[in-house]
Amino acid sequence: KLAGLDESSRVMAPDPHDNTLWMTHGYKGVYRINLSPTLDSIQKVTYYGEEHGFPSRFLINVHQLRDGLIFTSEAGTYRYDLDTDRFVPHPVFSELLGPDYRIVDLAEDAYGNVFFIGEQEIGMLRRNSMGGFEVERGIFTKIRYLLNDDLVNVTILDNNEVMFGAKEGFVHYDPVQYKSYEESFPTLIRRVSASRSQDSTYFTGSVSGTLGATQLKLPYRGNSLNFNFSAPFFEGLDRMEYSFLLENFDGDWSEWSGQTEKEYTNLPEGDYTFRVRSRNPYGMQGEEVSYAFTVAPPWFRSPLA
Repeated sequence: KLAGLDESSRVMAPDPHDNTLWMTHGYKGVYRINLSPTLDSIQKVTYYGEEHGFPSRFLINVHQLRDGLIFTSEAGTYRYDLDTDRFVPHPVFSELLGPDYRIVDLAEDAYGNVFFIGEQEIGMLRRNSMGGFEVERGIFTKIRYLLNDDLVNVTILDNNEVMFGAKEGFVHYDPVQYKSYEESFPTLIRRVSASRSQDSTYFTGSVSGTLGATQLKLPYRGNSLNFNFSAPFFEGLDRMEYSFLLENFDGDWSEWSGQTEKEYTNLPEGDYTFRVRSRNPYGMQGEEVSYAFTVAPPWFRSPLA
């Protein structure tokens, strides 16, 4: 034990430029420890908190990357600026993830790719040929709910595979078996029928894309419809989500949910287009599909009345 510092911490990283050790404390902030040339004694300890650029002194961690040290906080990612002796927003991470984005944990692999865990997602900053990063989020959306929020951890193994601490064991990711989930897939309308109180089915099968011309003309007394829809994305089918909108009736798109049918009752006369879109467990949206129909005016206002 070296005399001169009595604080405890499990997170620390050496400064690549001198004999400095950076140590972070869960609720006290950051300590810069200047060591002797022989690394056997402490020469100086400097404390850094919110008065030195951090949003607060809580939840600060330090990580060592090939591009230097990075400090994550409860709101934003920072780097140390030697000229001002302050912490400033990290230019790359702040631009890619947002100035207030909280990284709970991160790790860098041998290729310079950075895997990170946020409060609501898991992502990857993939190193490109120019030395910069491209953000990838979709490939890990499916496993976020498996992680333990209290014991979040990401670790790079010797063979460059990645382990995420989970509620029950670990989640293993092998980049060699990486699969792109950015390929498009259709959203399908499977069935169009009268409301549940009636028996009429107007369409059954698979409709994708935009049909354009009006597909159905309903009498005013048949002004209730039920739509069934799905998407042929079979990996994680039970976690597919949908959002729909009836033009000239709904004010906005519905919230994303696992609902695969929608009923409209007592529609006023007029022209309508039912639109629905899908989203797979990796956050990629499928192609939108639409179905146009018309509800005729009541008989007493028809041209023949």
